[in-house]
Amino acid sequence: MPLISDRTRITINLFLPQRRTPDPRHAIPQADRDLTGKTIVMTGGTDGIGRVAAGMLCDMGANLVLLGRRQAVGDRVIRELAATGGAGTVIFRSAIWPRWTASKPVPNGYSPRMIGS
Repeated sequence: MPLISDRTRITINLFLPQRRTPDPRHAIPQADRDLTGKTIVMTGGTDGIGRVAAGMLCDMGANLVLLGRRQAVGDRVIRELAATGGAGTVIFRSAIWPRWTASKPVPNGYSPRMIGS
């Protein structure tokens, strides 16, 4: 009798991280990696996956405008990105948005679309 049943082995394999080789079909083409002169405005770039994306965009040469709530956190991210020697520039602007609801009138018929937090 085996120490681990086949059913248990399948369950364990589902939850163990799988080591896979990178698939070149999902890579960013070399021609699209140069973002020199492009300006990107993003929210959520001070923490988590947004912070990683900000670092990658800065390395690709983009000029980043990070929007967030806390100036101290934004200043820290700017220092960290500057220390990595990325080709892009980064500025931070503190911004707090009001909560938009369907019951509030939208000014001049504009419907804001925000990505991030």
